[in-house]
Amino acid sequence: AVVSTQSTGEEDEAPTILLLGNKLDMVTAGDHPRMVKQVDGEALAREFNAMFCEVSAKKGTHVQDCCEDLTRALMRRENQKIAQTNNNIVPDSRDKGRLQDKSCSICS
Repeated sequence: AVVSTQSTGEEDEAPTILLLGNKLDMVTAGDHPRMVKQVDGEALAREFNAMFCEVSAKKGTHVQDCCEDLTRALMRRENQKIAQTNNNIVPDSRDKGRLQDKSCSICS
């Protein structure tokens, strides 16, 4: 396995990596023996501080779930960067509903 990263100019920021194990359909159907054990894939992902998913591109198994997990990780990372630039204030998601329900006396 070859892992390559490209420089983005922000050297202090590690890339978000998703390691995919494909051909899950072949393993679950019992057609072929597993080439890479799940635990080995997970261990490699940990080594690179990456996320790990097993998928079947043929059947679409877990593909959307993995994409959603990656999207959430990227959004969480971006929100942390935004919060850090905004005087390190992290908005509490529980406040969102309370803030939307309240209207100021001038607006009502």
